[in-house]
Amino acid sequence: MESSHPKEQQSRRLKSTVAMQIVQAATRKDVALPKLAKLAQADPAFALRVLAMVNSPSFALAQRVGDLQQAVPLLGIRGMRNLALSLALSDMTPLGKEGSLLLANAIRRATAGKLLAQFLGDPEPDSHFTTGLFLESGLLIRAADDLPGAAAIAQQPALFRTKLERADGWQDHPTLGAELARDFRLPDDTVKAIRFHHAADPGPSMIQKVAWASERVAAVFEGGDMQASHQRAVRACVRIGAREQDAHSLLSDLPSLIERSAHGFQRKVPRQQELADIMADATRGLVELNNQYAALVLQLEQTSQERGALADKLQRANKMLSELAFSDSLTGLANKRAFTNALKREISRSKRSGLPVSLMMMDVDNFRQFNEAYGHPVGDEVLRRVGSVIRDSVRESDFAARYGGEEFVVILPETELNAAAVVAERVRSSLEAARVQTKHGALGVTTSIGIATSTSKDPLKSAALISAADGALYKAKRAGRNQVTLATKGAA
Repeated sequence: MESSHPKEQQSRRLKSTVAMQIVQAATRKDVALPKLAKLAQADPAFALRVLAMVNSPSFALAQRVGDLQQAVPLLGIRGMRNLALSLALSDMTPLGKEGSLLLANAIRRATAGKLLAQFLGDPEPDSHFTTGLFLESGLLIRAADDLPGAAAIAQQPALFRTKLERADGWQDHPTLGAELARDFRLPDDTVKAIRFHHAADPGPSMIQKVAWASERVAAVFEGGDMQASHQRAVRACVRIGAREQDAHSLLSDLPSLIERSAHGFQRKVPRQQELADIMADATRGLVELNNQYAALVLQLEQTSQERGALADKLQRANKMLSELAFSDSLTGLANKRAFTNALKREISRSKRSGLPVSLMMMDVDNFRQFNEAYGHPVGDEVLRRVGSVIRDSVRESDFAARYGGEEFVVILPETELNAAAVVAERVRSSLEAARVQTKHGALGVTTSIGIATSTSKDPLKSAALISAADGALYKAKRAGRNQVTLATKGAA
C-alpha cells in the first residue's frame, strides 16, 4: 500500500530536490559526470531509486548494474538528466488510487515513446521516454490544486481531454506541461512536442513525431471508441516512419511493460488490461454511444450556456459507456471482463467472510449445429434465449455473464456446492422446457453445466475455480450432455 503520511510526503519532496539539482547541473555546459554522481550519492535513498530505475524496463541498460559508480558512466550526462527528470515527475505524482491512475497514463505514453524510438532506430530512446512522461505532466500540475478534477479528466477518453479541460475553465494540460518543460530547461523541440502532442499533425522533428504518435497509441487503452482509436494509432505510427507490424507489436506489448516500468519508480499502478480484451469489448453499441459522447463534448466546448445541463448529459453518457463496456450486446448479460472483475471480488469477499462461493459454467449443447443447419441469425437467437432463461432462473444475488461463444457463467456468492447444484438444475430444466421460436419452427435447446466451489477449507483462486468448473462441465459433456456435474475439488 502507498502511504499518504505527512513524513512520507516530506521524504518524497526531498527526493525531488535531489532530482532537480541533477537536472539543473546536467544543463550546464561545464558539468562532469563525477559531479552528477556526487549529487546522486548525497542521498542514499535517492541512489537506491536510481539503481531501481536503471535496471527497470524504462531505462534498462545493456547490463544489470549493482552500484551507482557503475551506473553513472553507462548513463552519461544526458541519461542522468533524463533519469532525474523521470524521478522528479514521479515525485510530483500524488500517492493513492487517483495518483496511480495519473502515473499509469504518463508511463503509458513514456513507454510507447521509447519503443517507437527504438523501432525508428533513434540512438537516444530514453529521451523519448522522458518526453512521454511530460505529455501528461499538465494534469499533475492541476492535481496539486484539484486532485479529484485531474483524476476525472484522466479517466475520460484521451481524444476529448483538452476540450473538457477548457470547458471546465482550466488551461489545457499540453500548455501547462510545456510551461513545466520550459521551467526544467528542456530543449525547444521537446517543449513543442509536449505543447502540440494533441495537434492534428505531427511536428517536423523526431521528438515531436514520436510524442504525437505516442499520444495516439496511449489513447487505445483509455476509453472511447477502441476500434477507431486502434486504427488511428496504427496510422500514426506508420505516418512517422514505423512499420505497421511494429505498431501492432507495440500495442500488444504495452500493457505488461507499464506495470514493470512502474516498479522502477517504486510505485504501483492499476492492473493493465490486455489489448485483446479491450478490442473484444468494443461492440457496435459502444461505438455508437461514443459518437454521441463526442458530439456532447464538442457542444460543451462551443457554448457557455446551459453548461450544467450538458455536463449532466456527459455524465450520463459516460456512465452508459462504462456500462456498455462491461455488458454483452447480444444477450444483455455481463461480459467476460465484468465477470473476471466480479469473480476476483467475490473470492476476496469469501476469504474475508469464510463463506463459500460457487461457480457455474455452462455450455449450450451442440450449438454448432444451430449455425450450420439454420444460419448464424438463428444461432444468435438461441444465445439470446439462453441468456433470458439464465437471467430468469438465477437468484438476485447471483452474477450471470456470457463467457464467450456459447459459454455462460454464473457466480453464486455465499453458496455451497449442493445449493449451487439446485440453482444449476433449475437453469438446466428451464432451458430444456423452453423453445426458441424461429421461421424454421420451435427449436429445443439444452445445456451442460459444471459447478465448482471455493471454501474456507479448500480456497481456490480465480483461475483454479474456473478450471475446476470447466473440468466438471467437460465431464457433463462426456456423460451425455444436458446434465449438471459437480467438481470433486473445491467441494464443500
